[in-house]
Amino acid sequence: MQFSRLSTNVQAFFRNFANGRKVRLHPFVRLILIGLLTFVMATGWMSTAVGQIPLPINSDPPLLNQLPKGVQRTGSLEVAAVNFEGSELFKVASPAVLDRSKPGNLTPVEQRAQQIEANLNRLLQNNVSISNQGATTNTSYDYKTLQVGVATLNRETIILVKDENHPEPIKVMTVTQLDANYYGSPIGQVAEYMRTQIDSKVRQALKERTTASLKERANQAAYILLGMAIASFVLWLAQRFLKHRDRVLTARQEAEAPPIPDPTTVAPLTAPPGTDRPVTVSPPQGDQQLEKQAKFPSGWYF
Repeated sequence: MQFSRLSTNVQAFFRNFANGRKVRLHPFVRLILIGLLTFVMATGWMSTAVGQIPLPINSDPPLLNQLPKGVQRTGSLEVAAVNFEGSELFKVASPAVLDRSKPGNLTPVEQRAQQIEANLNRLLQNNVSISNQGATTNTSYDYKTLQVGVATLNRETIILVKDENHPEPIKVMTVTQLDANYYGSPIGQVAEYMRTQIDSKVRQALKERTTASLKERANQAAYILLGMAIASFVLWLAQRFLKHRDRVLTARQEAEAPPIPDPTTVAPLTAPPGTDRPVTVSPPQGDQQLEKQAKFPSGWYF
């Protein structure tokens, strides 16, 4: 009842307002109209204000905790593998770097692993040595006289490499206490493990690059190609033999097979000996019935 009365008052207000008459509103109606007007004004002002605020540029913030490929984080350590000739030698550890754009005094572990790999690959390349005669270019390290050792220099455990042509050892890497912490073993034991890995893999790579090894590989490749050619020739001969045998068997079967009579040719029937009348062949029973039906009118059957 009250709602219908309120609706009537509102309708009367708008009619009188349109006709220019002065209208007195109920206090409750005035409160509603004031609230609606305030809501509309506030909404319009907020839309205008929001439209004037510049939108931020869509730029992805740097992911500080995103690790490079091949890097693993274990507590406060980051670990990366040292690869050589397509296989993993071992892993090295470094302090965790939260923001790689600002590492400070820290060296990211992936950079340390890359530096060790570069030092190992240098052993496989031509090296320049300086003597009294000047700078000369020598071949790779000799796998027969290669020596990989562990030494302590300035309280640091390092791994050195030398051979007969390079008596002055070069530093390959430094084994740190963080490496020992990662492997859970004393630093001397970890250094010996890394030294053994380097000695085995580098010696094998140097041996594969010698002239004798290259000749041996060439001979192996030639033997493989020769074997493939012989196998292909044998398969070709076997295929020809089987085809020839199949043709011979087919011709023999055709020659031994009995002749097939022509269904259109029928041998003449002769009377038995001692009789003068010819032999007649009676048609099948079905043909006789059809013949009788053809001789008599419809409805007569015998």
